[in-house]
Amino acid sequence: MKKFKFRLQSLLDIREKLELEQKNKLAKAASEYQQALKEQQDSLDFVNIQRQKIFAEQEKTGVVSMDELRYLDKLQSQSSIFARSLNEGIEQKRVLMEDERKKYDEARKKKEIIENIKKQALAKHKKAVQRWETNEMDEIAKHFTLGRFD
Repeated sequence: MKKFKFRLQSLLDIREKLELEQKNKLAKAASEYQQALKEQQDSLDFVNIQRQKIFAEQEKTGVVSMDELRYLDKLQSQSSIFARSLNEGIEQKRVLMEDERKKYDEARKKKEIIENIKKQALAKHKKAVQRWETNEMDEIAKHFTLGRFD
């Protein structure tokens, strides 16, 4: 009996390669999206840290200078402007990431279809091999019994 050979193996290889490429694109898009979110959060965290420093100083001394409050107000204003400017870029990166996720899901599904076809063909081949082996064993047994009683 012939060894199992999947005629669509080259197509499966191509689908696997496409899936891997799409997976890498998705990872890159997700990384860029996470980086943009981190950048925005870092900006807000910096303002909060400065605010905590100013109010900690106020608790120690009981006084907060107008310069410190102006600095804090300026930081908060700049941070808000920066965060809003990042929002558009973040949204674009989120949309890009979702598009890449959809493309990856589609590539994965296409690969799975070919894999399922391969599994079915392999199961069919195994049944054929089993039938062939059974027939061979029956033939051997038939000749053995015929030769023994003759």
